[in-house]
Amino acid sequence: MRRLEVALVNRLAEAGEEGLTVLDGQLFPGEAPFRRPGQVLGYTKTQAASYLDPSRQALLGRLEPGERTPVFFLRGLARCRPLDVFSWYLRLPLRPARPYHPSAALLRVETPAADAVQAVALADLSVSVFCALASSPARDPRAPQNLIPVGGLELWLGRYLGQPEVVRRQIARALFG
Repeated sequence: MRRLEVALVNRLAEAGEEGLTVLDGQLFPGEAPFRRPGQVLGYTKTQAASYLDPSRQALLGRLEPGERTPVFFLRGLARCRPLDVFSWYLRLPLRPARPYHPSAALLRVETPAADAVQAVALADLSVSVFCALASSPARDPRAPQNLIPVGGLELWLGRYLGQPEVVRRQIARALFG
């Protein structure tokens, strides 16, 4: 999947597309590097690892909706992947506003941008992009992290794949006889 994503991003670049490409998940290199690394963002919804020292990690709980952390650099080989990225955290808006867990609505965004100046510009842009795409609990129980386009794609696929229970039974039957 990741190789296909990079290939698609590179085909868009070859076709002269100038837009920003947003990928769900961490960025990994494909068979070829990203041709326009300053036009690619990856985002993770689940905070499975800590990338900041404890003093900076405390900042995450204080982020207000629509705010981001400063940009930091992640060396890929130190994280067992062959791609260096600039990264930052941002908090999505929570609608309706009510008490949530401190990690609710938190995304970690990354880019393979060529330099810190380009990464900071993308980080600033990412706040408005991701906040505009954030879902609401009325639309999706996994809101706001399950972005509107992703939720829409899941609904569309669900219509064509059938009922989840039937699909799950068929997969189990195929795997376990």
